[in-house]
Amino acid sequence: MKQIALLLSTLILALNVTGCAKNYQSVSQVEDSGFLVLKGNYVGTEIIIGDQVIVIDEDTKFYKVDGERVAKFPLAVGSHNIEVRRDGNVILARKLFLTNEQSAEVLIP
Repeated sequence: MKQIALLLSTLILALNVTGCAKNYQSVSQVEDSGFLVLKGNYVGTEIIIGDQVIVIDEDTKFYKVDGERVAKFPLAVGSHNIEVRRDGNVILARKLFLTNEQSAEVLIP
């Protein structure tokens, strides 16, 4: 009788322990934006992205990437027409397509 009670107790304990196991799932959501990264001779230029004009001067925030000074701007996911002007002249025109968290590097001559 003691063996049956011990066996039942062990079985109940085992079922309780395995029943308490949890299954965790996680979902991560990436941001719906990418980045335009400017390299090269971009100080003193205007960047035109759609209807937005960004003037790049010494007050623009710069970053160091692999020892090179770059400017980085967030852009929405999708297709963008980028135009770079210096002294009123178009020096670069490009169409970019960005996906989530993608960076598009543009070298300014």
